[in-house]
Amino acid sequence: MSPISFFRKKHTQEPAEQSAPSPQSPPEPEVDVREPVTRDDEPNWDINHVNGVTVTTGEEAEAAYAAITEAFASWRSSLAEQTGDIILSASEPDVVDLSHIHPTGAAGFYAGSPTPLTSLFREADALSTARTKINALLAKQRGLEEAYGSAPISLIHGTLTWSEIRPGQKHSPDIDGDIEVELGAAFDETGQISLEELERVEPTGPQIIEVVEPALRRSVHIATSTASDPVLTLGDETDISSAVLGGLRRYGAPTEAVEEVRSLAHNPQTQDAALSRLRELARVYLPGCVYEGSTLLALASSPSAILHDDLVTMEPQVRASSLIADLVLHRPSEDEIPTNPLDRSPQAERGAGQLDVAELDIVDAVAGGTSVFIDATPGTDPRRVLASIAADNAASQKPVLYVYGSASAQRSFTAQLERLGLGEALADFSKLSEVPLRLRTGMRLKSPVIDGEAVTERNAQLEADREQLTAFMTALHETSPKWGVSAYQLLTRIVDMSLEEGGSVTKIRLHETVVGALSDESARHEAAAKLDEALRLDQRASEADPWAGSTITSTEKAAAIHDRVTHLADISVPALMDQVQRVAAETGLRKADSLETWASQLDLLTDVAETLDTFRPHIYERSVADMIIATASKEWRGKHGSTMSMSERRRLKKEARDMVRPGQDVSDLHAALSQVQRERETWRLHAEPGSWPTIPEGMGALRSTMSDVQAEVAELAEVLPDGSELSAMSLLDLRKRCQALARESGDLADLPKRNTLRAEIEELGLTEIFADMSARAVSPDRASSELHAAYLASVFELMFSSTPELVAGAGSQAGDLIARVVREDREHVESMPGYISRAIIATMRATITKNKDQTLEADRFLEEHGVAGLREAIARWGTILQAARPIWAMSAVAVAQYIPPMEWSDVVILDGIDSIELAQLVPSLLRGRTIVVSGRAQSRGEAVSALATSLPVASLPTHSSRHDEMTARFLADNGFSTGLAVFPTAPSRPAPRLIVVDGTGVPSPRSGLVEGPEKEVEAVVEAVVDLALSRPAESIGVIALNAVHAERVRAAIRSVARTSSALGALTDPTVREPFTVVDATSSWGLRRDHIILTVGLGKTVHGRVLHSFGSLSTEAGVDGLVSALESPRKSLTVVSSFEAADIDRDRLGAPGSILLVDLLDAYRKQAPHEKPDEPENSNALLTDLVNRIRERGYLAQAGYRRRGSLSIPLVAGHPDIPGQWAVAVTIDDDVYAAEKSLRRRDQFWPAMLTGRGWRVVPTVTTSVFFEPQTEVERIIAAVDAVRDEARLAASRARTAKSLPAHLDISSIDDDLDEPSRISRGPRPKVSPGMPLAAYSDDQLDELVAWILSDGARRTEDDIVEELRSELDLRRRGIQVDVVLRNVVRRQTAAEDEPEL
Repeated sequence: MSPISFFRKKHTQEPAEQSAPSPQSPPEPEVDVREPVTRDDEPNWDINHVNGVTVTTGEEAEAAYAAITEAFASWRSSLAEQTGDIILSASEPDVVDLSHIHPTGAAGFYAGSPTPLTSLFREADALSTARTKINALLAKQRGLEEAYGSAPISLIHGTLTWSEIRPGQKHSPDIDGDIEVELGAAFDETGQISLEELERVEPTGPQIIEVVEPALRRSVHIATSTASDPVLTLGDETDISSAVLGGLRRYGAPTEAVEEVRSLAHNPQTQDAALSRLRELARVYLPGCVYEGSTLLALASSPSAILHDDLVTMEPQVRASSLIADLVLHRPSEDEIPTNPLDRSPQAERGAGQLDVAELDIVDAVAGGTSVFIDATPGTDPRRVLASIAADNAASQKPVLYVYGSASAQRSFTAQLERLGLGEALADFSKLSEVPLRLRTGMRLKSPVIDGEAVTERNAQLEADREQLTAFMTALHETSPKWGVSAYQLLTRIVDMSLEEGGSVTKIRLHETVVGALSDESARHEAAAKLDEALRLDQRASEADPWAGSTITSTEKAAAIHDRVTHLADISVPALMDQVQRVAAETGLRKADSLETWASQLDLLTDVAETLDTFRPHIYERSVADMIIATASKEWRGKHGSTMSMSERRRLKKEARDMVRPGQDVSDLHAALSQVQRERETWRLHAEPGSWPTIPEGMGALRSTMSDVQAEVAELAEVLPDGSELSAMSLLDLRKRCQALARESGDLADLPKRNTLRAEIEELGLTEIFADMSARAVSPDRASSELHAAYLASVFELMFSSTPELVAGAGSQAGDLIARVVREDREHVESMPGYISRAIIATMRATITKNKDQTLEADRFLEEHGVAGLREAIARWGTILQAARPIWAMSAVAVAQYIPPMEWSDVVILDGIDSIELAQLVPSLLRGRTIVVSGRAQSRGEAVSALATSLPVASLPTHSSRHDEMTARFLADNGFSTGLAVFPTAPSRPAPRLIVVDGTGVPSPRSGLVEGPEKEVEAVVEAVVDLALSRPAESIGVIALNAVHAERVRAAIRSVARTSSALGALTDPTVREPFTVVDATSSWGLRRDHIILTVGLGKTVHGRVLHSFGSLSTEAGVDGLVSALESPRKSLTVVSSFEAADIDRDRLGAPGSILLVDLLDAYRKQAPHEKPDEPENSNALLTDLVNRIRERGYLAQAGYRRRGSLSIPLVAGHPDIPGQWAVAVTIDDDVYAAEKSLRRRDQFWPAMLTGRGWRVVPTVTTSVFFEPQTEVERIIAAVDAVRDEARLAASRARTAKSLPAHLDISSIDDDLDEPSRISRGPRPKVSPGMPLAAYSDDQLDELVAWILSDGARRTEDDIVEELRSELDLRRRGIQVDVVLRNVVRRQTAAEDEPEL
């Protein structure tokens, strides 16, 4: 075949011709000219463009061509070497001959009823042979499924054998020139060719080959159980081998005859006629055809042959593919997956299901046409992403081809689609017989009803709430440019300061201007120093300091004031008091009691003296009121309503003039008389009755003394806080006050400094907080803390009051907002599949409406031909069938069988391919435009390694991890998941354990290994039975590291399960997660609550460990061991016949064996219940919560973690709870705030804790700060709920099996060390001598309770032996011993359970 110009080069030989397809190659139906549909976005496969790099030199083109040629030849050779893996002969160990089955069983079997193998074979020898062959057949099927993804078992009605001529194989051209063959290379020194070399010599001429193909094939399902023989169910669909049909066409059989045979085979009523007609056609047209009429149960076709022929058919596409060039040249990808750390808006979010933002990055990239390799490291859930990618593309009118490499991957993927509610979009080719009907029903689906308005409203609310929550968290945690601190830091610092001994409790808040002035730390330090010194000076002052509150600010002023007050106390005030006393005696005035009164009296005396200078003394002897009227003007009299006759006025005026002293001229007699009247009335107020105004002696001296005292008092009043009261206080008190001030001169020394500090404090705006600290007698040492607390609280309040986003989340509002966002987001996620289904169905309806006639033809064709016509239907009506079910799940073999050799789907997903060769996947890769691969990037598998190099690698989050801390550390330390970090498991969960037994044996002659040692098998069985009896509601799985050991464990479990009805769950295949035993290479995707990982390799009888580990030393073994560690959800038990110390690690070379030894070593070093690390330094809010919880009598610890695990902010518990700790409290700490995805931090992280056994209580900083007691009540309520559940479970365990009525447990004295035997009651009515399986659990429990009722002390072995004696069990064995021992343990555990 000539290469395209991109790879063209001159050679001396012609290029290799394309080989003819093998007889097993499916026939090539005509492809509808409408397929494939041309799309606008179809990539331009530029022959001069590879992987985004333009090829400009001939050397690069030659290198690419040579690499592809070499790789293609290698792939063909690899697949060709495996084409003989299926041989249809009754003599083969994995082919069961059903030609002579029992008539009774045959009737049910051919009617389609589930038929046990024992019904088909009644003779013991035949049954034994059939069992052996079916086990071998199932083992081979499992191996092929792991290698190729699928390997269906069929019932074969007859075989056809004919001969074909295959053209000779031409060598690929040598790049450098002619091919040189060294003819003598295969011969030895004697000239004889060796047998080994003879087998490797490829014939160069035409070859005659013998082809053996089934005539008719009918699907068969084989159900296996641990407790019974296999059950066979015959399927409805019958078809003719595509190799037979293709051979008939190639050798000239009429098309109508071939179609007739195929139609007859499809109808169950005409299958005999079909077989007869087929024999006739084969005899006529197939060269040398011989028909063998046996009925066989076997694998009907060789997967590798099908893949080989498909690869050959797609050789042009292989050579033209830039992706293949990248793979064979190991070109690293230059593309990167764009990342977006934010949650998508509801309208823009793609895919289905609740995905992390990192997973959505992958979905978005694939939607944009970017191929990607998803690194499915331990702890991740790639199926969730793959299902979402498939759903998103299906909804976008892009058909998806899901190609699986293992059955477990396929089951996991389809189960994920079902969980999403999108199973209707899937066509699962692993159930091939159902595919035609499923495609037909896909054309009849009805669109789901969606309340669009409600969804739109909900999405709008979700977006608004997300924005509000994001704004709140941003405002809470971001550093304020104004204040240089975040609100979160303020809250924690405030609480931290309050937790200190003698912590701040100030309620004072500073003004905004003051806060601004103190924003600088040095300013706060300086202000705190002033407060500190002022408090110290205040505390040094005497408690009765009379100078307190004075405003003296200098020492000079203090000295002057002290002199003044001393003079007042000793001279001025006493002199004044003497003068007051003398004046009172001389004038009749009452004795003045204060400076204010004396000043009034002195003013009165001064006015009287002036009046007596004008009038005669007797002016005061009578009232001058009438004289005032007489001397008044007419207007005054009118205004005051006074009337007087003119004569009376003349008389009174004359009398008034007569009272004026001679020589005095009074210009306004009316005003002078008015003054006299006022003085007369004032005198009467100050004087004793009967006295008249008189002038004492020495008025000048009196005024001088008063002036001096007033000046001194005024000066003193300026500096004293009560200065305004000095003039009003009694003269005696004034003197005493002055005497006190004069005496306390010591306090006066500090007074200037104190007043200066107070003035500065007032200027800083800190007067209120200083007064508060003084009132609370705060120690000066805490002045800085008090000021800092007030500053922080004031800043916080200012931030809250000026930031609406913070106000919206105050108190419990933030917690309510988070809960609302979580609820709305979950509702949004739940609504997404409905829209996807509606889009898929809308595309389907548009397609079938546009192609109505073709749709009807396809429907009729599939109805008529079923599976037999599936390939042709896909080729002719592919677009319609893809629209009906846009997601097709197929193995690579099924792709080769049913998908035309062309770009078929927009997206091809490869999953579960870690152990699959690249040769098997190349044709599938070329069926799509965008490639999505899921696997471990560090896997040693050829395909995964190549694809991880040539495609951009995307990592997944490890939220789905269920690993315990030790296993997570082990995987991370060994490089399998460097990013794997888990929260510590709740102590109530069982810790991983290692059981080492003394398993020995003889090495197998086939493998050279001591496989399946008996002691290890017994230990596994005992562990399984213990779990089955103690945890009947939880699922169990066993993973063995080699197939032989797995089969022996499977047989032992089957035998034990038959002995007790209590172990029925181990034999029930209908439960959601049935018990299973698999080898490590088949454990990929297995998930169970409890996993028992058993090594299955023992020591020799001499106690020597063989340093060979079989399949574990292979790449598939390494992947299997890592997968096994991912399998358990709750507990992992490792059972081994040797320890790490028994192995010389230096003798190991294979990664798998080294990994196993490291695993055993890690589990041996682990303590049964690893103690948590020392608590981390938690923030003050959590410390406060811890203190409050402990005050209530509960347990609490902040910063809970174990070595290598993530930290839980706070855990709470109670002594009555197993393991004490049960509740995990989350809070918006720095780690939380740094996470931009609300879904990740508010849903995935709590889910991780819940999955590890914790009861989660989410809290928010503002809730803990403003309402700490409310949060404490929520936490305690959660602890109480767990405690109540623990008590209830313990109570049920004690009362699960009621004790016999005759047993009086109140008579047993628990305090006695050696209780005496008491007589037993009547023996339970349990008949001895029957098989153990005949006794019910209640009967066995009653008998054990009766044995223990005498109160005698017995060991467990004693009780087992006595129970065996009472039952008269003469048969001994591991099965009987395990059941009896577990019955005893169950009963004694119930009796020994302590009261809670």
